[in-house]
Amino acid sequence: MRASTGRCDSVAAAIQILHATPVQLVLTDLMLPGASGVDLLQQLRAAPELRGQAKVVVLSAGLTTAARQQLAPLGAHASDVKAILRTL
Repeated sequence: MRASTGRCDSVAAAIQILHATPVQLVLTDLMLPGASGVDLLQQLRAAPELRGQAKVVVLSAGLTTAARQQLAPLGAHASDVKAILRTL
């Protein structure tokens, strides 16, 4: 199976790519420069043709119970806490 990946540095860039290219997976953080991962999910919910059949997975160091509750109705397929490594 062959797969290709892309990277976006903002929600606006992600929306541009989704307009041009159907994807199978959207992997996002909650904390993004400018708009947030929640903003991205809200835009995908408002324009389902952008999301298509893609699963949306949210990874974030700031993932709280309240954030998970906010993500579920927006169509997040899965969410998990991003590990943070600290050096002493």
